[in-house]
Parts: sequence; C-alpha cells; structure tokens
Amino acid sequence: MRGSPVFIGGFPSGGTDLTKTVLNAHPEVYINGEMPFLRCLLDHGYRGDSTFSSLEEIDRFRETLRSFNTWDNIENLDHDFRADIKQKSGLELSDVLQIMFSFRTRVVWGNKTPQNTENMTELAELFPKAKFLIVARDVRDICLSWRKKWGKDMTLCAAKWAERMASGWRVAQQLPRERTLFFKFEDLLTNTSEVCCQICDFLGLEFSNRMLSHHEFIGEKIDGKRNYGEPIKRENMRNWQREMSRRKLKRIEEIAYETMQIYGYQVTCGAAHFPITSWEVKRGRANDLAALLLVGNRARKRNGVVERWGDLVFEVGKMMRRPR
Repeated sequence: MRGSPVFIGGFPSGGTDLTKTVLNAHPEVYINGEMPFLRCLLDHGYRGDSTFSSLEEIDRFRETLRSFNTWDNIENLDHDFRADIKQKSGLELSDVLQIMFSFRTRVVWGNKTPQNTENMTELAELFPKAKFLIVARDVRDICLSWRKKWGKDMTLCAAKWAERMASGWRVAQQLPRERTLFFKFEDLLTNTSEVCCQICDFLGLEFSNRMLSHHEFIGEKIDGKRNYGEPIKRENMRNWQREMSRRKLKRIEEIAYETMQIYGYQVTCGAAHFPITSWEVKRGRANDLAALLLVGNRARKRNGVVERWGDLVFEVGKMMRRPR
C-alpha cells in the first residue's frame, strides 16, 4: 500500500531540523517531528509484522500512539479507517502509521527526532525496511550552541554527543549498507546541492530544486528554534574557533575524542580520550537543572519566569508520562 519510513536522527542543535525542512521542501516527502517514544511500541507488543484487520485493533493502537504524542506531532491521529479496512483486509503497521502521521500522501514519509540515533535498534525491529538518515554536527559547535541557547553544561553535552553518535554508528554497522546514510551538517551548509542529491539517491527520489530554497516552503516557523525556516547560513559553523576557551575546548575534545574520529572531525588540542568523570556528570546535571529555571530558552520570544517554570513542569510531566 505505502512505502517504509525514513527516520532522521542526530543530536539536538545538530542539524536535524534543517534536514527535515530541506527534505519537506521536496514535493514527494513529508517528515513529521519529535517522537522519541515511538520505539516503545515494542513494549506494547507491536512488531514489524503486526497487522490490523479490525477497527477495534486500530483504535487500541491509536490510543497507544496517543500516549507517545508528547509534542502533538501526529496530525492525522483520528483518521477514520473504515474505508481503508474495506479496501484491504489487513493493514500493516507502516500503513496505519503513515496515514496517522499526516493528511498528506507522499512517496517518502517518516519522522525527525534527534533520539532516533540511539533508538535505531528498536526502530529497525519495528520497521524492517526503514531507512535511517543521520546528520552529524561538530560537537564543539553543538556544545557552544547548548550554552548560548539554554545555558547548559558543555562538558555534559560533549559526553552525551559522544555516546549517542557512537551508538548510532555501531548499530548502523549491523544493518544492510543501503539502510543508513550518514552526512555532516557542515557539508549540508557548504555543499547543499551535492548533499541533497546524495540524500535523494538514498531515498530513491529525483532531486528537486525546491530543496535548495527550503525556507520558501515552511508552513509555520517554530518559536524557540534558532534559524528554523531561514535560508541556509553557510557561516553557521566553526564558531567554537572564535568563542570557546582553549581549556574548555581541550576538555570537550578529550571526552568526545573517539567519536570525533569516527565522524572525521579533526582534534585540535585534545591529546587522547579521557572520559567524563562522575563529578563532572553530577556538576553538569546540577548546572542543567539551574539553567532550566534561570536561563530557559533564549531563542524564544517570551522567556520569562512563567515560561521557564512551565518548561520545568513540562519536563517533569514528560518523565511521568514516559511510556514503559
């Protein structure tokens, strides 16, 4: 009935939003956003060969999916499947999910969530023919972005990046080569056309010039996301060379040393891999909690005390609603 999904992964502030908007400019693509709990379908008994033959089965699946819809990114969740059931006796998991994901009918569909990188094993089991598009951005620029936007701890950020991006790389080595494509955020900025052609080949699509002017096809800009829906800014890279102290740079490179080598990022002053210490983790978590209340999101139009407290309540509520 419909194709298998593509999952965009990477790291927060690492280019996943830009990748999504560039892809969504293509007339045959629609990617929705932020569903980190989709992997939990496995915990509810769903598998890659799951099929639905009745409205009751679909309704149970719908309610399960509704509990994962933390950011309200499933736009067609309440679709009436009566005609679909009549047309086909058994609807596959991918069939139902694609219809629910969007009102749009596209050749390529899927989801953009940074955590897809670390959830590849579960997603590959749920969707045996799914493809994974992983964007890597220089950890030093990501750490700087986290600090400038949210006030978060750069040392802890480096450790999270190193762990997630290395995990995604390891899982990809266990999958057929044609199911995964890794590319650099920096290449997307400087060689946009070439990278877009590479992505289109990977997805079995003809290249569309619309991808080069993706900002003209943004339906709605998202408050709190810097550069979202803006033209590609080629200068948005290597900011760490101007704005990061040598001491901090050295520690970030030491923590992320091995993963930087995997992705081909040149180390400048870190001599070897020295992982984050337990003290640094504790300090980082404390700093991040303080930043949630004292800094919030500097890219947001309204970022006062009320909004920051709202963020805290949302994060706590999200953890309480986390699917098991």
